[in-house]
Amino acid sequence: MIKEIGSYFFLAPHSIDSFQKRSLKQPDILKAGESYVSTCRSAIGLCLDQLGTKKEVALLPSFTCASVLHPFLKRGYKVYPYPIGRDLKIHWEQFKKVVDELKPNVILTHPYFGFNTTEELRNHIAEFRANEKIIFIEDMTQSMFSGFKPLPTNYHVGSIRKWMPVPDGAFTTAPFFNNEEDKELVEAKIKALTEKGYYIEKGIGDKETFRKDFSIAENILDSRERAYSMSSVAREMVAHTNIKQIKDCRWDNYHYLLYHFMNDATLSNKFDVISIELPGDVCPFHFSVYVKEGRRELQQYLAKNDIYATVIWGCPEEFEALINDDTRYIYDHILCFHVDQRYNVHDMGRIIEELKKYYK
Repeated sequence: MIKEIGSYFFLAPHSIDSFQKRSLKQPDILKAGESYVSTCRSAIGLCLDQLGTKKEVALLPSFTCASVLHPFLKRGYKVYPYPIGRDLKIHWEQFKKVVDELKPNVILTHPYFGFNTTEELRNHIAEFRANEKIIFIEDMTQSMFSGFKPLPTNYHVGSIRKWMPVPDGAFTTAPFFNNEEDKELVEAKIKALTEKGYYIEKGIGDKETFRKDFSIAENILDSRERAYSMSSVAREMVAHTNIKQIKDCRWDNYHYLLYHFMNDATLSNKFDVISIELPGDVCPFHFSVYVKEGRRELQQYLAKNDIYATVIWGCPEEFEALINDDTRYIYDHILCFHVDQRYNVHDMGRIIEELKKYYK
């Protein structure tokens, strides 16, 4: 069986049994004042619940996942986008103009793909917090393993489950004291993760089955109205994960793709790499590019060859009429290649070869 690149994580057959039988080891990735919760959207919700009844206007990045809006909409906020450039950075003058116009109560930020794309705000957040009484939340989902400092926001959150094959898991700096686990969600996710593991490693089962079960698990997650604690089995799995190996592997894979995209004439003409520098303190989340033409056709070709490049987000319905041309370009042209710890530079070489074949 050809090794697939991308798509859902999976669990090796029977691996979950060994985690459940171990005595619980506390993961060491949390910092002081952080708590484990089941999902990142509930982590954001916990932050918002600290703000009392004054729920009016929230500003979110114009390029974001629709699920990030849910905690705000559920609590009665009006949500508006602030502009993000094609370099995925916040441009201070444009940002300040939107803040002055809409006068938000809450602003959410998130660095993209492990890179420090929000640095422009660092010297201004304290001013907004002091003079405008704006509450800032930083979603560190894509940057939690990078070495640069988080922004000095009121709260930090992040989704751990986006980085490794755990059934649930996120963190928040908002107070949280509930130890109840979401057993239904965890069981559904473990079922899907292990079904894919059997398919990938032993050729047992089929894609349709585990994809259906992943969909069932996501529907359970979408239906949740309150926060749960991150499951003990997920915490056990995180505690026994080699975080340094994750960082090193992702950095090496990104570096390999970057070199070939920048130095191969065919690829450099067909793609614009979003982050062309790879600092040593960055732990890449994806290798992200803009496809100049024919993104859908390229994505379909790659999928037929078991390479699942991701169009990471569609534009949230609430933002459709509000985004500028740069953000529209991002949504219409971005494509993300998986560089995570399941893969090595040999696998990255396969991506390069398939792209060369396609463009020949």
